[in-house]
Amino acid sequence: MSFWAHKKGLGVRLSYGVHGNGIVSIDSLPKSQTHDDDMLVDDKQDEMIHTQFPRINKSRKKLTCKGKGVDSKELVKSQTSTFTINSSMYDNFNMPHLRSNRVPRSLTSRVYVPQDILSSFTVESDALTSNMAYDPNCGDVLQLFEIYVTSEDAYIDGIAYLTGESMSILNISVYDYHKGEISLSTPYQIDFRDPVLQVIVNDQFNKRGIIAVRTAAKFYVLSLVSNKVTDLQSIPDFEISVFGEVSAISLARYSFADISFCANNKRKIAVVDIKGNFGVWYINKSVPTIRQLVSDKPNNDAFLNTRSLSNWRRVYGLPSSNNVLVFSRVKVQELVIKETEVTRRTIITSNTWSRIRDFTLLDKYAFMLTSKELIWFDFSNGMKRLISWKHYLDDADPSLKFQVLEIKTNEFTCFVYSQVSPIIIVFTFGIVDNKPFSLRDPYFLRKSFENLQLRQINVHKVGNKMVLFELTTDLALFYRELTIGDNTMDVVDTSMTIPNDIEVVDKYFNQFNEKQLQNFRLQLEEQPLLDDVSESQQIEEIQKYAYELGSGFAKMGSSQQSLGSSNYFSLYDVCNNIPLNVSDLLELDDMIAQLESSLPPDRLKVRSLINNSFIQRNKFINTQQTQTHINDIYKMIDKIYVRDNKNSSKIAVSILIGISLIKCCYVSDQLTADFESVKSEAPSNVQSLLEEWDAEEEEVQSIEETQTQHDSQFLTPSFPTIRVNNSQPSLRQQVLTQNSQSQMIPSSQKFSSQLSSQSRSGSPIPSSSQSRKKRKKKGGF
Repeated sequence: MSFWAHKKGLGVRLSYGVHGNGIVSIDSLPKSQTHDDDMLVDDKQDEMIHTQFPRINKSRKKLTCKGKGVDSKELVKSQTSTFTINSSMYDNFNMPHLRSNRVPRSLTSRVYVPQDILSSFTVESDALTSNMAYDPNCGDVLQLFEIYVTSEDAYIDGIAYLTGESMSILNISVYDYHKGEISLSTPYQIDFRDPVLQVIVNDQFNKRGIIAVRTAAKFYVLSLVSNKVTDLQSIPDFEISVFGEVSAISLARYSFADISFCANNKRKIAVVDIKGNFGVWYINKSVPTIRQLVSDKPNNDAFLNTRSLSNWRRVYGLPSSNNVLVFSRVKVQELVIKETEVTRRTIITSNTWSRIRDFTLLDKYAFMLTSKELIWFDFSNGMKRLISWKHYLDDADPSLKFQVLEIKTNEFTCFVYSQVSPIIIVFTFGIVDNKPFSLRDPYFLRKSFENLQLRQINVHKVGNKMVLFELTTDLALFYRELTIGDNTMDVVDTSMTIPNDIEVVDKYFNQFNEKQLQNFRLQLEEQPLLDDVSESQQIEEIQKYAYELGSGFAKMGSSQQSLGSSNYFSLYDVCNNIPLNVSDLLELDDMIAQLESSLPPDRLKVRSLINNSFIQRNKFINTQQTQTHINDIYKMIDKIYVRDNKNSSKIAVSILIGISLIKCCYVSDQLTADFESVKSEAPSNVQSLLEEWDAEEEEVQSIEETQTQHDSQFLTPSFPTIRVNNSQPSLRQQVLTQNSQSQMIPSSQKFSSQLSSQSRSGSPIPSSSQSRKKRKKKGGF
């Protein structure tokens, strides 16, 4: 038995030098079940009690920046002029001086103004000469995301940032990262005429990027896709369309304060203005437009608070429901949305000793930064506070912000920064044994610059590296690499496996739609995964699956050809009764190759999309070798998810992905019929010319067929089997090739003529069993 002592609703409260409330495991005592509640524990047994505290210092290595100052690289130059309002006259006013009855010599020829009057004017002008100008309505304007390329069926890295002294020009560029250097393409620019206050991106919207841009009076929804890959010296070939624009008049005529994509439905955009008025807009599926779903205004200015005195507002849609959270500096309200009705209720007040500074939502977890604490919430079942850590930062600084990054599953790194602070504070939290912990005491990183103010940071994974982007208030952009201790991020560490970033890896599964993924989940849930399946059982399952595939092709053949369909379908569509408990993936690959050999090439085309659509697209695998086997998928997944899952689940997922990426297509006779129809209507001289071409080709085929005719007597058409005998090598003569029509051994009496065409195509590519080391042969069937 173990317990975590805390006051309900407050979570575990931590600060420097405090371990927090402990976890005491009573079961660690010997024979603890026999002790009475009132029985005292002696000193010897007391030493054996296992106690854990939520503060586990030095359980993770520090993130450190590779360089500072000169070593940091400037990606975008400053966009403001060199003029400053801090004039030399103001500097002279602040210089210490001695009282004197004499008039200063520099002022004898002019009108004299007493020093006290000048000082009073400087007090009035403090707002103009301050070192800090902070606008609470400004959100994040630097975004890194992926852009889909239609011609390549792949994604490229993109970045959105602002330029222009008025901050009105949105730039969208493609960037390339090589040997620690980032190169930007010539930007695609959009001028909004008004200062842009916020940019948000959703890059998982039906292979199109959705960009929402907010100004004070409007927000715009844009669609982005790239037609082709261009070099970095030219402007990217982007196709950008406007889904719609929304004016503040349509809500409550106040300036917009924040916009965000709802977590439970990325087609919904939640909006809040400076007075707390709220609305939700929806991006239509069929027509590229947006429409308003719901709006709500605070009753009797209940959301307004004179103690706040700030226009700062934030809005977030919860992942598990249609409810929305609206934030002010002193209050958090939950908006319960039922169709067109909205009900507000206050769930957090922060109007006494602290103020809300920032908030971020990550799946079922959330983090909130206040002027006193950093708080970790769990939203899986309501709203539960897990840990509160006092940060002891300047509680009067309204520009405190943070970014939270899920480095590993249930392990979070929080970067807390300020516009005027020279350092970035780093916190590390995580779940251990289903309990929340602080995995390392806070530490800091220095900014890249000394004389500029920090507006936003963005820690992003670029290739196998972690890169820290720093945006200044004048829109200059710097970047540096992050390392773990003395090792770079692409080196696997025993305590933190950065390449296991599941969110980064999961983007390579975007080619599967929701229906396919749901079928995969059901398949994995319905079929138990076993680790101790015998070799004979595996061979039996593979042979059974081969028979069911053959039956599936036989059933589909007549219907597909009668309809003249030329659409591609996968082996998963032919038969979804897949043997997921087969650990010998090489044998499964051989069976699929034998199946390919038995299909008539004049009726069916088979293509493998494993290499281009999955393996080469994955940035964790850097290889130029063509890999088209299910076993190649497994090796890639096993390399990425080193310790996260059982081996049986990795094998099952590899089989599901591989089977779904081997595509087939029935060859229709419609084109031949169209050709004969056009040929019959052509002039006689054209028809005779075409017939001469056909006659020459038939003559060449007859000669080559005679040379290979004697080989046919040694081969008999049969359904694909596994290991026909011990001495015969695998029947697989060639691997599924990427983006080219495969040559296949037919199972009909036309075998010899098709074999001759195969011999003209060159030497066969070795199969998975031929390319590996020699294995001990097992008995056949």
